[in-house]
Amino acid sequence: RNDEASAQKGGIDAPPPSSMAPAVEPLPDVNEMWGRMVAVAEEKKPPLAGFLKKCRLMDAGEDRMVIQVCGNAFTLKSIQKHLPFIQKVGRQLFGRSVDFDLTLTEDDTAVRQKERERTEALKKEALRHPLVMEAMELFNGKVIDVKAP
Repeated sequence: RNDEASAQKGGIDAPPPSSMAPAVEPLPDVNEMWGRMVAVAEEKKPPLAGFLKKCRLMDAGEDRMVIQVCGNAFTLKSIQKHLPFIQKVGRQLFGRSVDFDLTLTEDDTAVRQKERERTEALKKEALRHPLVMEAMELFNGKVIDVKAP
């Protein structure tokens, strides 16, 4: 009766367990595997792990992973030096041989440097402004920070 009432109300009952499809083992999540790879590196090669933590998985295929290296040429070379270890761990985790393509993305050091230069120029400009000079003299103060408008 409950089944009939549920059907009349528009409810959907779960199919009986015997008619459900057997559970299929899902494919491993590559991001999870990348996290495991970093964990293995932390355990066996801590300096490498520091570099790998700055990386992002950009693309993953059946037998190839593209890793974005955030940093500079030193970071990239340090990771490349350990590529055989990374490939070995990849084989263990994925159960097959995986090629790793590394792409360098310059970190925002250059952007931060430009921002510092801009802030320094603004500070110099502010120090030359007559009202700022008068306030510094009047209060015996100094300019500590300059914020861009």
